[in-house]
Amino acid sequence: MSSLRAKSDKRLPRSTKVYKLVGSQWADQGTAFCYGQFDNENNQAFLIARSEANLEKLILSARIRTTDVYQRQQGDSNSVKITG
Repeated sequence: MSSLRAKSDKRLPRSTKVYKLVGSQWADQGTAFCYGQFDNENNQAFLIARSEANLEKLILSARIRTTDVYQRQQGDSNSVKITG
């Protein structure tokens, strides 16, 4: 039963901080639940972040592309840096 729970837990949204680069400064956009979403009609994948305080509020919707570089922020298991 624990292995089944571990597998299903991987599909739950992850809580993370979201920042937006404004000029040369990082602006805090809040804490959000982050998850992947696939659009079958257009054959595209997206990274979605919704506010923890208000799940109706979309903080981020970023198309995942093979040309973008994704890396985990050093020292923080919940941070992902996207450059492209």
